[in-house]
Amino acid sequence: MSEKYFLNCRTCRSVISPDKIHVQCPQCGKRLEICYNRYDVVKKDYPGIWAYVDLLPVTAHTHIVSLGEGNTPLTESKNVGEDLGLERLFFKNESLNPTWSFKDRCMSVGVSVVKEYNKSTVVTASSGNAAVSLAAYSAAAQLECYAFVQDTISPAKLNQLTAYGAHVSIVERRKKGDPTVLAMEEMVKTHEMVPVPSFGLYNPYQQEGAKTISYEVCSQLCEVPDWVIVPVGSGSLLCGVWKGFKEFLEAGVIQEVPKLLGVQAEGCSPVVDAFVEKRKVQMCENPHTVASGLIDPYPWDGDAALEAVTESNGYCMTVTDEEILQAQALLASKEGIFGGPTGVVSVAGVGKAVVGDIIRGDELIVCLVTESGLKELPAQFFHKDSVVAGSSQRMKCEGDFNG
Repeated sequence: MSEKYFLNCRTCRSVISPDKIHVQCPQCGKRLEICYNRYDVVKKDYPGIWAYVDLLPVTAHTHIVSLGEGNTPLTESKNVGEDLGLERLFFKNESLNPTWSFKDRCMSVGVSVVKEYNKSTVVTASSGNAAVSLAAYSAAAQLECYAFVQDTISPAKLNQLTAYGAHVSIVERRKKGDPTVLAMEEMVKTHEMVPVPSFGLYNPYQQEGAKTISYEVCSQLCEVPDWVIVPVGSGSLLCGVWKGFKEFLEAGVIQEVPKLLGVQAEGCSPVVDAFVEKRKVQMCENPHTVASGLIDPYPWDGDAALEAVTESNGYCMTVTDEEILQAQALLASKEGIFGGPTGVVSVAGVGKAVVGDIIRGDELIVCLVTESGLKELPAQFFHKDSVVAGSSQRMKCEGDFNG
């Protein structure tokens, strides 16, 4: 492999050559980060995230596995911003990726790396979206995919997983430890599978996909937002978003970086708790929330996410399930964007941040909407008074609709 990039250990500062797929530091077993020998940002004639191929860890373009991920719309609020007293509110709609979540950016990179190193079998531990995405990209690359998912996974996500041909195991949660991760580790040890979860401790390549969100936001706005609001589960997305802005800063594309607002569900908030109490992230006991994609009892990238928030002079907060469902309904009915509960946590957060005087009305705000509402349809979302009661017979319509 050419020395386009190298891997750096965030803990012991070891520098590792990309002679093979490295998922953890070979010296201390801690989290790795990918660094590039040059930070020249010249967009190439490739679709989506691969327009930034020079800053992605794939050497041969023939190894790229893409389903058209990235280049998602950044739309200015038509109604919600005005209701909240925000002059410039934007939504980055990641629900329009191929499997309906931002994870497609991560898995396109992850599977491309696997293909580049000529591996054939991958395994993941996931609350849902990452497994679905890995299964889809594995199907495209004709890799064998094993997925260990939490028992909180929605039926829609489970249907996607099986449709893409993954080998799926549903694992019951425990009070201590993450059984999906333990199962993934065992498969890596005993069957030499490549781990491709969406968190950085076991996959330094995934946040390279997530960081392209920041590249696109800067390119689409032609300026840097004041705030980027990010749903937080394991913390990997927040880490990737921050890495993207820092790389654009280092490359001279932008002259400043935004503040990050990390938002977690109240029923699973280990990162926010650590932020408030100024300590290391600890495991969340008995997590529960309608935002099932954010049920990460131990956020593997939590401490790195806290570093990103601190470096950006940002903030962390929680929102309740009621606020999440209200945000979901608001975004759909006033903006025409149907996000899932996990995906709209950022929207719930922006309203709370305005009320708490964290965000000013004249600031430029970008909310990341990270998944489609088709991923999970909680019964609470639907309003009975919006449904017209009637018989099971088809309604008759007058007039000619053929012209």
